[in-house]
Amino acid sequence: MRRFRRTPATRRSPVPPRPALTAAPTIEANGITVLCHGLLAFPQEWEPAPLTFLSIGGPREAVKGLLAAALTGHELTLRGSPHHSEWKTNSTYNAYNAYGKDRHRTLSRRLPCGQVHGLLFPANALPTHTGSTFTLLLQGNDEAHAATRLLQAIDRRSELPLHPSWGPWLWQTALTANWLTPLAGFGPWIGWQVDDNDAELGQQLTEAITTRVLTLPTSTPIAESKVS
Repeated sequence: MRRFRRTPATRRSPVPPRPALTAAPTIEANGITVLCHGLLAFPQEWEPAPLTFLSIGGPREAVKGLLAAALTGHELTLRGSPHHSEWKTNSTYNAYNAYGKDRHRTLSRRLPCGQVHGLLFPANALPTHTGSTFTLLLQGNDEAHAATRLLQAIDRRSELPLHPSWGPWLWQTALTANWLTPLAGFGPWIGWQVDDNDAELGQQLTEAITTRVLTLPTSTPIAESKVS
């Protein structure tokens, strides 16, 4: 009888385990449940927390219904997932607690898959808003340009002459003066509540130029209407 010699088994590199798939959290209100892709709120301890921004997805009627519920002051309940363990299951939010009635806007668009993406955001985040208290919203991958975006937002609202190169100084000044309140949340968006004080900013600006912390460029794009 012919014998076959057993060859040693070839050692294979261990296959790394695939990470467990985790669904996005859901958020519900008034009997409607949709996926929650992102959320921003004031970092208060009480509930329902003051909701400022919401990014959701799902069937058209569900997205439309949940945005309507948020606009009319219904409590929204976040159902967490293991991937978002830093957010408590059953956390509640209310848009009225942030800015009051009629202070949010909504936007929705149909996705190629047939689902709908919906946004709830504060009206004071719009470029057309002129008040000194506003919300600065950015996509997370744009965080490096936060100082520039803040300067642009304040420049639209202020009579002070602000040069684009002063963005880092303005950001640090706003932090020191407690004009910036970071919004807590998850997802691809970040934000701050901004309480700008034009009179105090003018004093800070004058002092910075006098002490040469800031320099006046020889060729400046500052609007003539602000320096005339």
